[in-house]
Amino acid sequence: MRDFVEGQVPAMLLQSILLVSGRFLPSAAADNLDGGEDLAKLASDLKAGIMADTDRFSIVKLAVLLNIRIHEQNSGRHGSAWLLVSLITRMAYGMGLNTARLDLPSAETEVRGRLMWAAHAADSQAAGGVLEYTLTDRRTLTIPLPVSEKAFALGLSCRGPMLENVELNPAPGLETAEGVASRYIRIIALRNDILR
Repeated sequence: MRDFVEGQVPAMLLQSILLVSGRFLPSAAADNLDGGEDLAKLASDLKAGIMADTDRFSIVKLAVLLNIRIHEQNSGRHGSAWLLVSLITRMAYGMGLNTARLDLPSAETEVRGRLMWAAHAADSQAAGGVLEYTLTDRRTLTIPLPVSEKAFALGLSCRGPMLENVELNPAPGLETAEGVASRYIRIIALRNDILR
């Protein structure tokens, strides 16, 4: 929020947030899959902007791609959403988001991890348990699960558990280490195991 107030949030990221949330505004067109012509044009422009510059990877581009994928899925363009997952996962791996970086501030490490887990979640949803369609292997994700939303928002320096050794009842004092996002990822892992 501080970055937003100071005008430091990239326009492309703000546009992608508008793209995902715009369909829920009272002014959204219920008879349009995109939520309206303006949102359809915004989606087209964002996709074109990303595809015109795929040589340079960035955290912002990855977040934008994740938002575009959500919009495409919600708009019924499942093929487009499915193909975007491959770009998302390749970009995440290309930036090394699947490995822990202890040399970075905890907030930046958490953002990187959350984006990698979001890419994994998108991939898991798109693959539907089919091994040939799966692009992320959780054995390659050597990063902790996301910390709780409260700990993340407050910038608390704590580390989430690893997916392989999650405690169902965390020890006292470790409650901030796990939140909704990490539980969602655990559910995804269970779903994948069941589907396979």
